Amino acid sequence: LESLGLVEKTIPFGSSAKSKKGVYRISDPAFLFWYRFVAPYVSAIEQGLGSEIAERLLSGERRNEYEGHLFERVCLEWVVRQAQSRSLPLSVTNYGTWWGPNPALKQETDIDVVASDEIDKYALVGECRWRNEINESEVFESLQARCGLLPGYTRYERYLFTKHPVSETTRLKYAHDETMHFVSIGEMYGE
Repeated sequence: LESLGLVEKTIPFGSSAKSKKGVYRISDPAFLFWYRFVAPYVSAIEQGLGSEIAERLLSGERRNEYEGHLFERVCLEWVVRQAQSRSLPLSVTNYGTWWGPNPALKQETDIDVVASDEIDKYALVGECRWRNEINESEVFESLQARCGLLPGYTRYERYLFTKHPVSETTRLKYAHDETMHFVSIGEMYGE
């Protein structure tokens, strides 16, 4: 399935390729949609209930959660493209996502987007939020705290990827901080 591009093994950023922390996930968006929204309800769909099921599943929080996971992939791909065109404030030698224990919170956590320059010891730490509204201050605090989960770097570039542009007030508040970056989906695609 890996050779067909249907599934992929992912490991936490910074882990060895032989890490036992690796997980397999569906990599093809069409199959991901099928197994998330269609396969569990095939018999009901075949009985003519497809429209009702689609309406319930594809509205609200379930759809946002699904789109949010896809958005994380889009953000990571954007970082890779920006690295290839040398448009980031660091030269990227490694990238991915990270998950593991957060000792301060005593729970598992993740970092949606991580890229690093292992030569100069710079890191890019990104949070992806696919929501209509977010508490921007809370997200920034969380993003700063997550930098501490990746020790050993001398500089951290923090990126907030969002569905909608952050407020002008927030942009002004962080205008003095050259390590804080805001990227909306529209900005990724030049809108």
